[in-house]
Amino acid sequence: MRVTRPIGVLLLAAFFGLVIAGPASAHDFLVSSNPADGATVSTPLSKVTLSFNDIVLSKPSAPQVEVVGPDRKHYETGCATAIDRDVSVPVALGPTGTYVVTWRIVSADGHPVSTSISFHYTGASQATGSSAAPASCHSVTSPAATTSSGSAGGQPTGMIALVLGVLAVSAGVIGWRLWSVHRNP
Repeated sequence: MRVTRPIGVLLLAAFFGLVIAGPASAHDFLVSSNPADGATVSTPLSKVTLSFNDIVLSKPSAPQVEVVGPDRKHYETGCATAIDRDVSVPVALGPTGTYVVTWRIVSADGHPVSTSISFHYTGASQATGSSAAPASCHSVTSPAATTSSGSAGGQPTGMIALVLGVLAVSAGVIGWRLWSVHRNP
């Protein structure tokens, strides 16, 4: 049956459209942290550092990191800063127990990404903690931080991927039509 070649061309065009569009929608992910996820720490810390697979953007919003102790208090003592692939937040830890580090960054592709890790602290208390994140920092749980990946900051990348995919499929259809016209004059 002669229909297989046109379908093959369309499938090939769709595949190339996905290959071209795929990298445009990749999000940054956590590669490592200090302290590591699930680690036990016995010495006081001055900061928590998160390392990502790609450069972390500071715009449209700065990275946000919260360090919440077993008493549900905040132990970050300042705002998070990003340098290339690393995001750090200064801390002074309190009582022994499990600390949860929740973060939100803007990926190199423009999309916000967030999740959390935890570690167990067994050292001496350095601080009493606070009921909220530092006032000058944006809270990870604030309404502005719950923006989905379809936010205004991420739309241009998604639109480019869509346009490239449509162009690839269109090129496949045009190629098939030209091939079939020249083959059957």
